[in-house]
Amino acid sequence: MTVNHPRSGAPCKISPRVASMIMRKVRDQPRTTRQDLVNDLKRAGTTVSKKTISNTLRRHGLKSCSARKVPLLKPAHVQAGLKFANDHLDDPEKEWEKVMWSDETKIELFGLNSTRRVWRKKKDEYNPKNTIPTVKHGGGNIILWGCFSAKGTGRLHRIEGRMDGAMYREILANNLLPSVRALKMGRGWVFQHDNDPKHTARATKEWLRKKHLKVLEWPSKSPDLNPIENLWRELKVRIAQRQPRNLKDLEKIIFYEDKNFQGRSYETSQDCPDMSSHLSRCNSCRVESGCFMAYDRNNYMGNQYFMRRGEYPDYQRMMGFDDCIRSCRNIPMHRGNYKMRIYERENFGGQMHEMSEDCDSIQERYRMSDCQSCNVMDGHWLMYEQPHYKGRQMYMRPGEYRNLREMQGYNGMKFSSIRRITDSC
Repeated sequence: MTVNHPRSGAPCKISPRVASMIMRKVRDQPRTTRQDLVNDLKRAGTTVSKKTISNTLRRHGLKSCSARKVPLLKPAHVQAGLKFANDHLDDPEKEWEKVMWSDETKIELFGLNSTRRVWRKKKDEYNPKNTIPTVKHGGGNIILWGCFSAKGTGRLHRIEGRMDGAMYREILANNLLPSVRALKMGRGWVFQHDNDPKHTARATKEWLRKKHLKVLEWPSKSPDLNPIENLWRELKVRIAQRQPRNLKDLEKIIFYEDKNFQGRSYETSQDCPDMSSHLSRCNSCRVESGCFMAYDRNNYMGNQYFMRRGEYPDYQRMMGFDDCIRSCRNIPMHRGNYKMRIYERENFGGQMHEMSEDCDSIQERYRMSDCQSCNVMDGHWLMYEQPHYKGRQMYMRPGEYRNLREMQGYNGMKFSSIRRITDSC
């Protein structure tokens, strides 16, 4: 005899047989939507809501997740990645601390990449059924090159236009090598980059050989093996949280009243001719992205100091300013070539030389006794009081400068070296 004992709650709307049918469907087709399942069950004679479908799937350990995007792999790519992992399985941690990881990434500024949702268990995120194959660098709004090691992050460079082998080698020269020195990688460090044709071009290999750089052998289409992907993910999440409306919104500097980023703060991504209404003093600052000039007088006058991405915990000690930063100017990202003409005398007189590269000593390279005027035609530049980019600085935007010595705050100053302001900030 069957006895129905009292029970709590409403009876389940879906029988075990129907639940099994649902599980088979999403197991075979993870991109099936709840509405698809509702329609299938209705045709089979069972009417349920989408919420009931969700509850059933959750009881069986499934949840709705965004499909992960992965490279489109061939069997040879899979085997190469597996071989790399096996070859390095027993490498000690200290060996990986010697690696400088690098890569390029695309960041969408004006909307999220399209996503597809799948039903899966937590451990099945990289099952081929639950991923969306992608082709590398399929367009986008901003492309960045970056590097990092166990010692910290290196420089970040914005790539303008279509990158070729020559541009890539210039990026390495201007960003990789300075990053290695700044992070104090020491001897025996190893460079990692993927097998992009620009990276493996004969000229690039020759450049790496001449620089005596040891390169980590890398399997094609293996971004999951590169830890910099986690760094890119963190960067993209933080950018998305800021909800940038345009490229300008990606550039930001934060000033603090006290040392070590303490006290009241003021952040901006724009030019600010008078900061006194925001802060009474400034003893530290943090440049989150972009490049800026700081001035110790209002309206971009007085002593200047160039700041790229990084932290400045003790402004006075590092820059020699007092605590009265009165104005700051955002330096636009420049696209294209750099060109300026320097003249030995004022009003574009005397000896003239045209420049498109950095110059660590005007006197030695051009045999010029002085530089008293210049014409900046393309790009943004910094002029330094001493050779090798030392001493007081002056920011030069495109335009004509007929008498450098009479510019505000620089009476009688002699310029000895000149450097381009690149987007490596």
